[in-house]
Amino acid sequence: MNSPACGDADDARKSNAVPRAQDIDALRGFALMGIIVVNAPYFAFPVTHVPNPTTLLDGVALLIGNSAFAGKFFLMFSFLFGFGFARILQKDVGDPVVLRGKFARRLLALFAFGLAHAILLFPGDILMLYAILGSVLWLCRKKPVKTLLMASGVIYFCAAAAQVFVIQEAILHSASINAAMQVAAGQGYLGSFTDAVVQRINDLPVALGFVALFNGLPALAMFLVGLAAGRSGVFPPSQETLRKHHGRVRFAFISGLLGSSASFLSVLLLSGTTQEAGSGLMTVSLICFCICAPVLSFGMAMTVLSWAQNARHSALVRWLAATGSSSLSGYILHSIILGSVFMGWGLGLFGALGPAVIMLVAFATFSAVVIILNAWKRWFRYGPDEWLLRSFVDLSWKPIRNEPYSSRT
Repeated sequence: MNSPACGDADDARKSNAVPRAQDIDALRGFALMGIIVVNAPYFAFPVTHVPNPTTLLDGVALLIGNSAFAGKFFLMFSFLFGFGFARILQKDVGDPVVLRGKFARRLLALFAFGLAHAILLFPGDILMLYAILGSVLWLCRKKPVKTLLMASGVIYFCAAAAQVFVIQEAILHSASINAAMQVAAGQGYLGSFTDAVVQRINDLPVALGFVALFNGLPALAMFLVGLAAGRSGVFPPSQETLRKHHGRVRFAFISGLLGSSASFLSVLLLSGTTQEAGSGLMTVSLICFCICAPVLSFGMAMTVLSWAQNARHSALVRWLAATGSSSLSGYILHSIILGSVFMGWGLGLFGALGPAVIMLVAFATFSAVVIILNAWKRWFRYGPDEWLLRSFVDLSWKPIRNEPYSSRT
């Protein structure tokens, strides 16, 4: 889901490291918001639950969530993961054996964070997937940019086919899936913290299987695009470049959003019966939905970057940047907050809320993450999880106290 392991050091001004870019951190913060919106329903219902809207507000929330959020924001994080790796290669130009060891420890730590996160908080964790796919980046680090881009195109074509298969199977078997999972999952997640952990472990094969099939290949494709963009120097784009291509960015945003909305509505209308759910028109609609995802993701990312560059002194950009610079901590924190809302050890609202209210809870959760991380970054150089990660990667405890983040950007 995101690229927390590939952020640049905040103490870059004291070394030869490439300094952090506020606009890219703001983009990470924005992407974290989308991840929270997408993940919230998986805290509120069983991992295999297929929502069935019963009110107009719930229908609108599903339309917004699936058209503008689902399958889009993890692409941003995946791109930034690949780009972050390119920055690491630019920054660490010393002994390749040392670099290999540091990157291996980074991936190992990311996997450990993900495993703990999946068992204790959220079975749909993506960090383990990122850690596994991250090894491909190391193997591709010297490949020509053209080769990286060609490979990413082929991989994303295969990714769209995998996503279509996963979604169509979920729709075809939604009734039996919901009936089978509702009671069992509810009993576990509405129990104690230990009960929830046991239920989560039981759900892990399904959840991680879904993550691997739905997110794996698209993430790998975006890893390679991000690596190519970092290697070629086309990212991050300058203000002049963004102004020059403003029309293309706006077209990508509008066409991606309209295409995602139209294809999702088509899927929703066609999913009424088993025969229609398996029809050729359903397959075409799903293909359109999957292809529109990177188009809309690109449009949103470039729009946010342009805004962050033009409004770099605004408080909102600084808040998003501080949040994005601690995206790993924010990712873990959002699971703690949502768990306290939906699990039995918290408010116990699992299975009790509709899509519209869940979306409001997601935005409230993101707001809480922004407030907490910005308060933390006023006094500390890294987020708590970033501090642990960097200390393990460098095999030495990093100094954590620092001046306010706003004074360093």
